[in-house]
Amino acid sequence: FEQDRVLDPALRPVMDKIKVLVLPDIKNYPPPRQPVRVVMVLKNGETIEENCEYALGHAMRPGTPAQIDAKFMGLAEPAMGKAAAGKLLAEIRGLAKMADVSDLMGSLRAIAKE
Repeated sequence: FEQDRVLDPALRPVMDKIKVLVLPDIKNYPPPRQPVRVVMVLKNGETIEENCEYALGHAMRPGTPAQIDAKFMGLAEPAMGKAAAGKLLAEIRGLAKMADVSDLMGSLRAIAKE
């Protein structure tokens, strides 16, 4: 989350409608379970409820390669630009075939200097 957005006064009316609760039936689930329940009550009184036993990316619900790539690019691209993020992702994806990691480390050092 961007702090400026969280502190945006225009969002306060929406944020004031959000309640976060830790329910005893969920809190006491043994690991590795990490259930989440989201309940929305609409203005017309309709209730929408969704449950998720494991978040996407959890070992019990791993993401697909495309989902992992999209998450990486979504996080890396703003920090280093699309070209550098794409190059780094390709290098990481080829990690298992590398004789050593010197090329990858060189890329990471170059990014750190920028």
